[in-house]
Amino acid sequence: LDVDVLIAHGTGILPGDVPALRGGAGRTAVATAPKGYLKFGWGTTPVKELTAAGVAVGLATDGAASNNSLDVWESMT
Repeated sequence: LDVDVLIAHGTGILPGDVPALRGGAGRTAVATAPKGYLKFGWGTTPVKELTAAGVAVGLATDGAASNNSLDVWESMT
């Protein structure tokens, strides 16, 4: 990746994708909203693999319809 990228969710990131996310000239980060994924039974973001590779991962909310709250602090519990 040649430019800075913020990936929303990252639930489709596969183990083979991680080296490409850490190896570009730009900075790559992923915003994950796990509470919404649990509500809908979606897959999860591979947070451990991403952080181990040096990719920044941030916590997000996906809106009240997805997790019943817009409060990111509440999502941490």
